[in-house]
Amino acid sequence: MRIPLSEFMSTPTELHAFAEGISETLCPWPPRYQLTGKLLDDLHGEHHYYTLGRSAGVPVLLLFVYIIKRLFFGG
Repeated sequence: MRIPLSEFMSTPTELHAFAEGISETLCPWPPRYQLTGKLLDDLHGEHHYYTLGRSAGVPVLLLFVYIIKRLFFGG
């Protein structure tokens, strides 16, 4: 089954799940708030976008580390 590209991350819930995934990779400390209720249900329904966000966050984190190393340590 093919899904049109226009459906990819087309709802706020999907975008939020992706942003949560990237944020948890870039900021690895424990979350300040626990997700409960409807928000938690929405994110579980869009778990594939959350996983994609975590996967996208790893290269972004490595890029940040590389830039900081070049700027401050001349490496």
